[in-house]
This record gives sequence, C-alpha cells and structure tokens, in this order.
Amino acid sequence: MKTFSFLGFTITPDIFEYYECSMTPWGPGCVITAPDGQVSQRFAVNKLVASKQEATTLAIKYGIRLVKEYLNERREIF
Repeated sequence: MKTFSFLGFTITPDIFEYYECSMTPWGPGCVITAPDGQVSQRFAVNKLVASKQEATTLAIKYGIRLVKEYLNERREIF
C-alpha cells in the first residue's frame, strides 16, 4: 500500500473490500502517523466507491483534510 507525506505527517490509505456490495465494493479510510511517531485510529470516509484507485485517492484527500484540521486545532486525531 502506498503512503503519502504531507507536512511531515504520513497518510496511509486503508481500503476495505466489501464483497456483499457488487456495484461499489471499496470502502476508503486512512491512518495518520505524526512526525513524533503517534499513530491515529483508522478514519473511515463513510462512502463506498467503485474502484480501488478511486478509494485510495479519496482516502489520501481525506487524510490531508484531517491533518489540516488538526494543525488548525479544530480536530483531535491522536
């Protein structure tokens, strides 16, 4: 699984495949690692998508948003 670095934070997509959903089986989510080594829980995007690539892209975008909110002190992620 590829990772993405953003402002020193590492965003790791965590994609689930739901076999019971034939049209949109991929559930995107991400795990964030801080520069000091703290690791977050898995944050789910709460949306199912049709392709694994789309799920990965969505997970990274969501992770970036979470890091921005954390740095602006609007959200606690650790």
